[in-house]
Amino acid sequence: MEGNKCMKKDKDLMEGGSVSGLREDFKQFLNELLTLLPAGARNFLKGYSREILSCVIVLVLAIVLFAGYSSYIEGQERRAATLFGSAIHERDLDKKVHDLKTIVKEHGSTDTASIALAVLARAEYNSGNRERALEYFEKAERNSSRDHELYATSLMGQGYILEETGKPKEAVKKFDQAIQTDIGFEKIALLDKARAAKAAGETAKGLDALNRLLSENPGPRELEFVKFELLDMKRK
Repeated sequence: MEGNKCMKKDKDLMEGGSVSGLREDFKQFLNELLTLLPAGARNFLKGYSREILSCVIVLVLAIVLFAGYSSYIEGQERRAATLFGSAIHERDLDKKVHDLKTIVKEHGSTDTASIALAVLARAEYNSGNRERALEYFEKAERNSSRDHELYATSLMGQGYILEETGKPKEAVKKFDQAIQTDIGFEKIALLDKARAAKAAGETAKGLDALNRLLSENPGPRELEFVKFELLDMKRK
């Protein structure tokens, strides 16, 4: 059954001189290999030489295709990284934004493009384009792995913009998502959540964030802030 499957793949995939040459070379190699085996094993394998040959050629073609794809991806990453390096050091903000957009457009499947989205969001934010910055942070969130720092950064960026644009309840949700990532941003995100929750009138959520922060052993300055905020929220 397996031999028939491989033979079908052989028939579908392998036509042309290069494959024929591969077939002949492998036949010679197989014959030489068989001379090293006991007579019983030699006779058995000879009966299945065609199936073995078909499977090996299909495997070789798969390896070649994968190697080509890997080289393509590596080339994309190199070009994206080169553009990104130039964009980061570009002083002209319009040129910086243009270069970052080029990375996202032409190399969108690369890891560099995901980072470029977050940097682009920050550049748009600095230009006063809050709405566009929010869109880029949202794209960066979608393109990032949930266990990557970029994912948490994108969530918090959205939270800050939502908070600034008068949407503290939505900001609370984003900060809460950042807390759930558990990759090192918890203390900052908890403070942000408490602040946004207070602005949204969601006292219970704010108190929960502050109490959880207390359990994280905050530093002296953070501790003073937390104590003040706890007392202020409890009064309300």
